[in-house]
Amino acid sequence: MIETLKTGHGNRQQLKILVNPMGLPPGNYEAIIEVECKGIDNSPQTMTINLVVAEIPETSIAVVDDQDEGFYATPYFWVGHKFHSWWDKKGYGGFYLTNGGRADEGEFVRFTPVLREGKYKVSFSDQTPFKAGDRFIVHIKHKRRRTVKVMEPFYSLEIGTFEFSEGNEGFVEIWAGGSQGNVLADAVIFQREDD
Repeated sequence: MIETLKTGHGNRQQLKILVNPMGLPPGNYEAIIEVECKGIDNSPQTMTINLVVAEIPETSIAVVDDQDEGFYATPYFWVGHKFHSWWDKKGYGGFYLTNGGRADEGEFVRFTPVLREGKYKVSFSDQTPFKAGDRFIVHIKHKRRRTVKVMEPFYSLEIGTFEFSEGNEGFVEIWAGGSQGNVLADAVIFQREDD
């Protein structure tokens, strides 16, 4: 089911397209939207909208790594480590991203798992080489709300236990703004506790 909502007037108009994917088989769906504005030189404008309906896994653990499809990083900020062989831990899958010690506002990474509905213990990987003094803000979007926590992962890898809806609506974000030391974006583990 597709629903459109138009709000605003003049240059402040917004068009929202809401899609309910319930009942659609897993796969990638694409729609091309054409917006026509009478009297405008560059009208009509077209845009492509992609919808991914994920297959819900039967496993009780989900790991989202910095190399996975469910990972996003704000462009041109996060960098891959070049000299990771200096540390004992090389990161989940042998690689991770870092902010390079820069605490720039608005820069973040997002880990989006595909989950069955239920309660999950969320934590960082023990393969990530966190150091004492590393401190950053984490946003957890879980069922019906959002939680913000300050993390010092050298002392505890556990982010917390949260209730998630089925699908990929929930996520964990790590923010560079307000951080201290290096922020490492490596992997987030979602362990189902209902099983």
